[in-house]
Amino acid sequence: MFLLRLKKNNNKKVRLPITKSISMADGSNRPWVIIRRYGMRGGKKIRLPNSLEELLQVAGDKFGVTAVCIREVVTEAEIEDIRAIESQAVLWVMTETDELLFQ
Repeated sequence: MFLLRLKKNNNKKVRLPITKSISMADGSNRPWVIIRRYGMRGGKKIRLPNSLEELLQVAGDKFGVTAVCIREVVTEAEIEDIRAIESQAVLWVMTETDELLFQ
């Protein structure tokens, strides 16, 4: 899901992304994502790590849980490839208990 803003250009409304990727010191363009515990509001905004395993580790550390999977809030889809995550995505951090409740 892309968040958009409107800009007037010669009296026309043009859709532009709210944010762009920012080059990191290592040359990567890692997007920002919002992670939150399953069923919770709010969350934490983080840079997307390089792998799904790193994301599970970072998310688990941030919330003090053992994260077993990541789901996209909008579609409820389980993320299996880090490349499937778009900038500004809102993601659920799922524990084993959360996964049982989800199904």
